[in-house]
Amino acid sequence: MVTAPDASEPHRLGCLDPTGDEAAMPWTELSYLRALFDSFPTGVLLANDAACYVAANQAACTLLGRSRAEVIGLHLSQLVAAGRREEVDLQWQAFLRDGEQTGVFTIALPDGSPRTFSFHARAHFVPGVHSSFITAVPTLDGAPAGDPAVTTMCAWTKKVRVGQEWLAIERFLGERLGLRVSHGMAPEVYERLSRGLSAAPPESTGSHSSGESSP
Repeated sequence: MVTAPDASEPHRLGCLDPTGDEAAMPWTELSYLRALFDSFPTGVLLANDAACYVAANQAACTLLGRSRAEVIGLHLSQLVAAGRREEVDLQWQAFLRDGEQTGVFTIALPDGSPRTFSFHARAHFVPGVHSSFITAVPTLDGAPAGDPAVTTMCAWTKKVRVGQEWLAIERFLGERLGLRVSHGMAPEVYERLSRGLSAAPPESTGSHSSGESSP
C-alpha cells in the first residue's frame, strides 16, 4: 500500500513519464499515481508492443489469481490461449491496428478452474504501452451470465460468427437482425480519398507505339 505524502507539500498533476524516468517526476505525483493505480477497483493491465505485461494493479492480480511478480513478463497467450501463440499474435496485431477492442475471454486460474472476464482495451495510450481494463463476468452453474448476448466478430475481416459459420456483416445485420443495409462513405474516408485523388498526377491521354515516347 502506498502512503500518500503530506498534502500540504506542493505537487503537480500530469501523466506518468512514459520513458520511465521516475527521477524526473515530483515524488508526490508519482506516489499519487501509484496509489490510484493500485486502489482502482477495476483490473488494469499494461502491456508492451510484444503483448507482454509490464504492469498490473492489485485488482487485476486478484482476478487472475496470481501475484504481481507472476503476471509481469507473461505473454498474453499464456493467460488466454495456452499453446496458441501465433493466433494470439495475429489478434494482437489487429488490436494495435484498430486501436481499441472489447469482448470477453476465459482463462484457467492456477488451480485449473475457469474464470471469464469482460475487457476493454485501448492501444497506444502512451507510445509502446497498451492498457486493458478487466472485470469478472458473473457465472451461473459454471456458465458466463448473459453469454448468449456476446457476439464474436473477426478482428481482420469483420465477419460475425454465428454457430460454426462466419457471416459478412451485411448478411448478419439483414438475416439475423432484420436490418436493411445501405452502403455509404464516412466523412474521414471521403476526406482521405479526396486528398489522394487530388494529389495523383493526371492520366496521360496520348497514344504510344513501339514502346517509344511521343515528342
